Amino acid sequence: FREGLRPPNPHRDRDPLDFARTQDEMSLRALSRLGSVLALCAPAMGSHRCRVFLKWLAAHRDRIEGRRLRIVVVHTGTEEQARAETELYDLQYLARIADPERALYRRFGLGETKPGLLARAVGREPEPLPGVFMLRDGAVVKEWRASKPDEWPDFDASLSGAPLPLPSTTHRTARAQGHTPPTRDSSGIWPTACSFVVVPAATSRTSLR
Repeated sequence: FREGLRPPNPHRDRDPLDFARTQDEMSLRALSRLGSVLALCAPAMGSHRCRVFLKWLAAHRDRIEGRRLRIVVVHTGTEEQARAETELYDLQYLARIADPERALYRRFGLGETKPGLLARAVGREPEPLPGVFMLRDGAVVKEWRASKPDEWPDFDASLSGAPLPLPSTTHRTARAQGHTPPTRDSSGIWPTACSFVVVPAATSRTSLR
């Protein structure tokens, strides 16, 4: 379509927290008013990284839900594709939000990968960077964003409030500050050494400090 012939976007002026819906037709904002929600913005659905993420989530699901957090998987595929992928890891009953246009990814301030010359030559599109966002009473209260597509936070340390070095901290600096550098877990992901960042009530997001 030429710009003037594109169909109007009915959600253009609405917050994705309100219009993006799960398979049960619930928005993130509505779910967060029923209890604390942990929205996991996954890597590109169908990719190897997404399957590694789903395997990781299956291993950590009980710990997350044990903290009374409702898991919502935000993904870039279709609902049918997401159901087929999550069934492989017995995660099909988790709430899912199909976000192929990446409206929630942008709403949460998540970036994209920059494909190399070869990737662009074969038409590979940028992949969304993953992120984790805790919502309560209709607002984001804690957040974490990846700087690389294969990063993921250490949930045990993050949710317990234990101090962790920032993503940009090198292993040498981390040791000097008394922190233990991250190690690869059983899922094959290197968890980023970064705790969730508490978002002040007056703002929607904050930088890592």
